[in-house]
Amino acid sequence: MDITIAELPFVGTLNSWSSGDFVAPLNHDASCPQYNPQCRQFIHDSFQVVAAMGTRYTAALKKYRGIVGCRVRDNLLRKYIEPLFC
Repeated sequence: MDITIAELPFVGTLNSWSSGDFVAPLNHDASCPQYNPQCRQFIHDSFQVVAAMGTRYTAALKKYRGIVGCRVRDNLLRKYIEPLFC
């Protein structure tokens, strides 16, 4: 998917967001008014850049493992596993 830059929030907007404001556009929930597939794609595309940060990236993952792990697990379960059984 190509990213439509005009549909991404401005940096000034991001700087004023709470953690909940940041999570809502990334959560894969099309019924959420704040959901933004452009933000999600940007995050997916940026993983390669972030991974090049090496231990700085992996240290942050370890530090925030509980938060990141819950979000990833929830997304994977709802998106891929639950539809197999519903």
